Amino acid sequence: MRRILLTICYDGTRYCGWQVQKNGLSVQSVVQSCLESVVGQLPNGICGCSRTDSGVHANRYCLHFDIQNPIGCKNIVNALNSRLPLDISALDAFEVDADFHARYSCKSKTYIYKIYNSPTRNPFKENYCLRITNDIDIDLINKGCQAFVGTHDFKAFCSAHSAVKTTTRTIYQCYAVLYLIPNNIKLMILQLI
Repeated sequence: MRRILLTICYDGTRYCGWQVQKNGLSVQSVVQSCLESVVGQLPNGICGCSRTDSGVHANRYCLHFDIQNPIGCKNIVNALNSRLPLDISALDAFEVDADFHARYSCKSKTYIYKIYNSPTRNPFKENYCLRITNDIDIDLINKGCQAFVGTHDFKAFCSAHSAVKTTTRTIYQCYAVLYLIPNNIKLMILQLI
């Protein structure tokens, strides 16, 4: 049996999130279906590095799966990209040790939040940024970001019936950068690592 680490990226606009759910189309169900058409049945399915909410996008999302098929990793990526919808793409694949786990072997995650500052809506940004109309004080935001840095218990952010074993997480960096884009619109990127 071979364990494969696959990295993908996706636009989550039309999905109910990563994890398979009864109430809608998930990224996991689409990727697994396309992957099975390439490599055959996946005895343990696919396992992702984390869950994402409805409408959330991923620049580099890692997942693993087990196969007996001798197909090369590059061929998995190429064949998968010929089957995936345009809003999901396979980036690369590698054979990894049998004890590798996409979720538990992960060392860190980076979250990026995009906020654009404009009095009017922009249809090209609506699915990718939060729009606010008030002025952005980048110095004040960066000062507030420092409250997130360190080890904290995020239990208050979990659902009532969450099965996670620990809600304590460490945030290594949190900062915001402000860009001026055409038409005097400000775009703020908030990053948590």
